Parts: sequence; structure tokens; C-alpha cells
Amino acid sequence: MKKIILLLTLITGTTFTALAQTAKLEKDTVFYNNSKIYPKKEVQLLYGSNPNKDFAFIFIGNGWTTGIQPLSANQSKGVVSVTKVYKMQGKCYAMGTLQNTIGLQAKRIIINIEAAIDNKEIREDH
Repeated sequence: MKKIILLLTLITGTTFTALAQTAKLEKDTVFYNNSKIYPKKEVQLLYGSNPNKDFAFIFIGNGWTTGIQPLSANQSKGVVSVTKVYKMQGKCYAMGTLQNTIGLQAKRIIINIEAAIDNKEIREDH
């Protein structure tokens, strides 16, 4: 009986893994779950998925001198203008700047595309 349950678990897990979609980077466009993210696209932020409503998969900072930190919840419903998309360590990212934000315009926004879409931190295209 235990062998049957283990076998069914393995088969089911393999099936769901095969159906899971991963982000693809082709030239300068990332494709994931009906979404296309590319330079010059505007991405709508929704709400952070951390318990305090900060963003868990969207970061702010330049990455070199000051590092990066999670984007604050007060930036919910903002718009990010994408300047670059890239793949690093098997994950696809978008880099851009927040629009209509005083004091944060010069700061870089980095979005983990798959995680942000899966956790509804950014709006999916339809």
C-alpha cells in the first residue's frame, strides 16, 4: 500500500512539474504566463506579498554601493518603466525606474519576474 501511494505521489508530482511554466528570455523579451516584459514597457505594481505588505520580489537600490532592499508598501499601484531584462542564475529579471515618484526616480527597481507574477505583485498582461 505504501509503495502504491509513493508511486502515485511521484507520478502526480512529475505531471505537475511538467505543466509548470518557466520564464523564457528571447532576445530582449521575457515571456511568462501570458505576459511579455521588454524594455520601454510599463509594468503596473499591485501589492506586496510580505506580511507587512512590502514587496517580496521587487527591490529598490543600485545594487553596487548601497545594495538592494525590498520595495516599500507605499509604492503599491505605482508604475515601473522597464529599461532592461536579463537572466541571472536561472531566473529572469526586469530593471527599471518608478514613474511619478519624487525622490525615487533615480533609484533602480529590480523585479524577479516569475515570483512577482506568481505572487501577484505585478499585473499580468491579458
